[in-house]
Amino acid sequence: MADILRRLEIASAHPNIDVRLSAEIAGMVRFKTSELGLDPNDTTPAELYHGLQHLVGKHDNFLKQIVRNDNNGNFDLKALKDSVDNLGLPKSCWSLKSSSAKKLLKALPPTRAMKQLGYKSADSMIKREPVINIYIASQLLQPPIWHDKFLRQYKTLKPSDFERKDATILAIEDARLDSAIASFVRHQRHNLLSIKELALIVLLPLPNNNIPGVHLTVFSSLVAAINELRTYSAYLKLQQVKPNFGLVVSRTLLGKAQTGLKIAGQQLPWRLVQQYLSRLETVFHPDIFGPHLQPEDVIWQSPADVLFKLEPALKFWEDLDYVAASGSSPVPFNLFDNALSYSNNLHFGKHSTGQFQTSLLSEIYLRYLLETPLGEKALNKLDDLLIGGRAQLFAEAGV
Repeated sequence: MADILRRLEIASAHPNIDVRLSAEIAGMVRFKTSELGLDPNDTTPAELYHGLQHLVGKHDNFLKQIVRNDNNGNFDLKALKDSVDNLGLPKSCWSLKSSSAKKLLKALPPTRAMKQLGYKSADSMIKREPVINIYIASQLLQPPIWHDKFLRQYKTLKPSDFERKDATILAIEDARLDSAIASFVRHQRHNLLSIKELALIVLLPLPNNNIPGVHLTVFSSLVAAINELRTYSAYLKLQQVKPNFGLVVSRTLLGKAQTGLKIAGQQLPWRLVQQYLSRLETVFHPDIFGPHLQPEDVIWQSPADVLFKLEPALKFWEDLDYVAASGSSPVPFNLFDNALSYSNNLHFGKHSTGQFQTSLLSEIYLRYLLETPLGEKALNKLDDLLIGGRAQLFAEAGV
């Protein structure tokens, strides 16, 4: 972190953004500590952590009252899905067409999934079973070697194989997949399955519907998953001018989406570029991104910044993704880390800090991009990369 800050300071002619950000975080920590009813001058990190954990429990109960539970009072995945749908979040994505998905399945049938779903032939399965179900079963049952081969096929895809559609959130209950679902949740320690090329998020049944903090944890994870789908979607839409589009799709689904942009010697992932574009208030740069990418495609919202629409009390967690009380064991103020710690009954010192660390690094980059000429340089560089891609494409087409 220190080396990154030093490079950013040099590249931006030393605007001391890191110093100002540190002061801002310290002020927010004091303010939020007071909101918890604690004295900022006389509260230990452990006391602060327990205060935040107590608030998580209270807010989870608030959400539990809002979300309709089943007759036994258990956590209801469909009710949660409906609640998130009603938030009105941007969900427009680029999704693989059903016909194209079927061609990929025919070329490399998922035999284990086929057997588990009760079919004797791939043709019969593809004809009778919804494509979504086949992809879900394949994700749960097929071995890694099959997935590697399947992704290699994506190199042949073209932009015409995709269409614009809203992301689908599916709360699945399929007795044929019960054991596979239980195994996935047990090993992955979460119940969300994301199939990016289909713009699909699957909510899997939990083994225990009475997990503490489950509403906040799953809500936050689900909103974050929608953001991730749209991040991948926007990147692919932006890359459709490239002659090697299919290869880009394959690499992107392997988590290797790169913009080619470097700031202070560091590669900028598309996720960070998208968040930067989302914060720009005055200009979208249509010459760079249009007509393939629209302003709504780069909207990015933190889970805590939208969940208070369901419960106003949750506004406490707004704009706190990168905020933490400093110390040998930082105490994050963001909703996701605290909900995760609460759900897993993590003691102080063993608590979750992963979201805070990722968000802080992103915020540092974003501040330098937004408040110094580095941002404009990044956009100009991105323009060069895209124009280069177009020029190459046009040259090959004889234009």
